[in-house]
Amino acid sequence: MKKRFLFLIFSFLLGAGLFVWIAQSVGWNAIKEVFLIINIQQVLILFSLSLLVPLIEGLRWKEILRVEDKKISFKDSFELGVSSFSVNFLAPILFGSAEFLRGYFLKKKKNYSGLEITSSIIIDRIIGWTVDAAFVILGVFLFFYNDRVTPHGLLIKIGWFFLFFIICLSFFYFRALKNISIVKIFRKIFNSEIEDKSLEIEKGVFGFFRLSKKKIIKPFIYSFIKDLIMCWRTWLLVSFLGGTISIVSALSVMAFTYLAIIIPVPATLGSHEAVQIFAFNSLNMTSSTAIAFTMIDRGVSFLVASLGLFFLFSIGGDFLRKYFIERGDN
Repeated sequence: MKKRFLFLIFSFLLGAGLFVWIAQSVGWNAIKEVFLIINIQQVLILFSLSLLVPLIEGLRWKEILRVEDKKISFKDSFELGVSSFSVNFLAPILFGSAEFLRGYFLKKKKNYSGLEITSSIIIDRIIGWTVDAAFVILGVFLFFYNDRVTPHGLLIKIGWFFLFFIICLSFFYFRALKNISIVKIFRKIFNSEIEDKSLEIEKGVFGFFRLSKKKIIKPFIYSFIKDLIMCWRTWLLVSFLGGTISIVSALSVMAFTYLAIIIPVPATLGSHEAVQIFAFNSLNMTSSTAIAFTMIDRGVSFLVASLGLFFLFSIGGDFLRKYFIERGDN
């Protein structure tokens, strides 16, 4: 328990320090001038779009469960979606905590087996990562295609990173569709130290992706819609701040937002500012606009996360006790 909170506090302080340093470099007055352009009606629009994201993610998981002959209500999928968003947004350093929340709910309320729960969560994550990766790769490619400033060495490193990710996803889908175990590879590497449960979970995951396209297409569509909403939300926020960008440029800005999320800092403090200053400057917008963008984006996301915390406590304080205390530092 102590290690979890120490990691959380350390990551928050690191991100907060980076944020303050960047903001001071740009100038608080310049940020304030841009920040004050936005009004309450525009914030409500952004909040509504932001709330749609975890709602759609909840519906995606609900559909995956339905395909596997398991049911949860729309209300439960929405509350779990917003609660999971809250955990991931406020405490990303606590890897797997949002997944543990969903698993705890199904185990307690529906009495589904741990293997069934785990496989559905992995399927949900893989589908989300696949569609998100497609948007990020396209956004970053279009950004650098029109950019003539970025150092050649950085482009090569980014290219290798995306190539590695594409190879990993392609490897998974190839093995899943051919029903060739991936777990057995790791069992050979680690001398069979991986439990047989992993093979059962893998079987459930592979079984889903080998179903007919008609059965599994909906979760992919939900992910696609979610990313379209995120792109539209990005374009609106930049426009509200007085910026003028195309939908293509908004896609690139959204892609950099997703890249910032990879760094496990609470509320993407500091990391979001760093990547967006780079992106906004390359798109001929000011650093102060970039920081105002990240601050408003973070503020609206925090409103959604606050609603998620309410749902989290309504789902049950038992989850917090089980995750943070009973699991201890294991």
